[in-house]
Amino acid sequence: MALPILVLPAATLESLPVDLSAPAAARSRPVLAQSTLSDRDRLIGMWRRLPRLSRRRASTSQEQAIWRTTALPASSPIASQELLGDCERLMRLLLRRAGARLSHSHRWAIRRASRRFELHSATIRVTPAHADAAAWLLAAMHWWGCRHPGALECKPLHPPTGIVRWLAGFELSRQVDHPREVLSMLPQSMALIERRSRQIVADMIRRQGVVALLPELLR
Repeated sequence: MALPILVLPAATLESLPVDLSAPAAARSRPVLAQSTLSDRDRLIGMWRRLPRLSRRRASTSQEQAIWRTTALPASSPIASQELLGDCERLMRLLLRRAGARLSHSHRWAIRRASRRFELHSATIRVTPAHADAAAWLLAAMHWWGCRHPGALECKPLHPPTGIVRWLAGFELSRQVDHPREVLSMLPQSMALIERRSRQIVADMIRRQGVVALLPELLR
């Protein structure tokens, strides 16, 4: 019998002692590249301190249609051990559907901009006309857990960290007893992230002329 793959709630992880929550290899190795981590933290803090010009707005009917998914058939129950995999498959479907709504020229332009990704500042130069494509890219990086846009074109080596982090917001009992209910909440959560990404990207382009591909800004 397959064992369930569960994601511990974030509060549970925070309450664990350091020597229990971290892998043995991570506990024994010295802490390296502190300057790199702190530089990224300072970069994230700099962008978060910028005044937020855009106001939150309700999603449009077009945005709702992009993220709407069909109801799950009652005849196919979701086993708790399959919840993480089902969330990943649904995430892939919704991201692919949203990306397909972008024009070919916009997808090409954002791919070209990604190839010129400035690693130290984590930015790409984007015109206002391509803001929607950049917003999709930032949201996709959030869900996949990427720090470089090029990673989206590589075969993933681990479950999407954005999905794992999202599942960590649910109690273990809810993941086990109500997996269908948990899964049904993912489209709305992705729509909220997409809308927030559009707001942030629009502000960045208007104020700086670049987009910082920092998925942490969407948390």
